[in-house]
Amino acid sequence: MGFNQCLPYSSIIKERNSSSPKRTYLLKKKRAAFTLSEILITLGIIGVVAAITMPLLIGNYEKKKTVAILKKSYSELNQALLMAERENGDLTQYQGADNIALWVQHYIEPYIVFEKSVSCPSNTANPCGGIVRPFPLGGGERSKTAGYMIVHPGAAAGWFFYWHAYGSINVKIHVNNPNKSFLGKNVFTYVLKPQKYSYFKPFGLQGTFNDSQFTREELLYGPIRTGGCFKGSGGSDYYTAGDGCSAVIMLDGWEIAKDYPW
Repeated sequence: MGFNQCLPYSSIIKERNSSSPKRTYLLKKKRAAFTLSEILITLGIIGVVAAITMPLLIGNYEKKKTVAILKKSYSELNQALLMAERENGDLTQYQGADNIALWVQHYIEPYIVFEKSVSCPSNTANPCGGIVRPFPLGGGERSKTAGYMIVHPGAAAGWFFYWHAYGSINVKIHVNNPNKSFLGKNVFTYVLKPQKYSYFKPFGLQGTFNDSQFTREELLYGPIRTGGCFKGSGGSDYYTAGDGCSAVIMLDGWEIAKDYPW
């Protein structure tokens, strides 16, 4: 015999009647809902916020990615040079210093993993080894310097080596290889002067240009006449606008600051 069967009939009726109003109330209770206009307004607000914040988020991501690749590639470059010096002795004693291809083949290529290397002719803006030649910061004419390109050495898209008029060996690190490359945005300049120091330095630091040590403000705003990290900083000394941006990034602790001309 069940439980209800043990109770008087009047108790069963009372129990059922006492529970009925609760069930009726729950069935009749309605959920609150958004109207179509409220949904459209909310979506509009989300769209405006996304339009404002997304470019900023993408820009910050690109900056961090660029610096990460640049820092790693710069380390790989100088590690190769350090290994070369340990194995071959003082860099200043190498006799092939009048040929950039021979120098790179002797001091760099044996100590890195890369895809290929090619010589790049002068007086042409055509890509070299598939790597496009850069524009100065802010635009202008593409570089037409003769040199030697190593394609995909480690983290970077390319390393472009060339001689400078003042006895230095320069290299431009191509972080990536878009259709348009710009100094200071995805191409960065470093300088080695074997008679004075044995590792590549960012252009603008002491010893890279007439023994001058430029401050961050001079590199970003002048009065450096050539190679500054601002538009229009050019000259006849084989340095151009954007060459000094690599020094600014290093001086800022390997970060692209808010006042950097990104």
